[in-house]
Amino acid sequence: MKKPELLEALKRAHADTCSYFESLSPDDFFRSTTGWTAAENLEHLSKATSGTLLGFRSPRAILGLAFGKKSSRSFDEVRDEYESILAQGKGAGALYQPRSQKADASKQKAMIEKFRKSCEKLERAVSSWSEEDLDKCGIPHPLLGKLSGREMAYFCIFHPAHHLEKLKSKLATAN
Repeated sequence: MKKPELLEALKRAHADTCSYFESLSPDDFFRSTTGWTAAENLEHLSKATSGTLLGFRSPRAILGLAFGKKSSRSFDEVRDEYESILAQGKGAGALYQPRSQKADASKQKAMIEKFRKSCEKLERAVSSWSEEDLDKCGIPHPLLGKLSGREMAYFCIFHPAHHLEKLKSKLATAN
């Protein structure tokens, strides 16, 4: 994907994620299921987005020297590698683990707004990178290792969808 497509896909992924969490009743948002609740998924996504934002805000010269890459893989290649790592039983490290959340409708709105603001900041940070920098500057990912900026943006597109797919399935069987 070229930068304009990438930014559009990123915005769409973030908007879809916010819309989904806004559509949930407080009961469903905080409902215990196998694994994380919707609230816990959203907190995890917020932490991941904030962590990624730090990478995109770091000086590109340093990123290029420390984590540089010469080319980027495709969206599908990065997503497939991530799914393969998850299939091996690996997952979010302690830094990205959510805390349990108490049911509170105002807390739901605040969590969604926090995620939305992080997404907007991330979108602005990615848009400040040149097409060339997206490939030549790397950002470390806790499971995937060194990723180019473009690959990290791909991750930010498919990561929320991965969580929403699992969550929708869990909530459908719980109801």
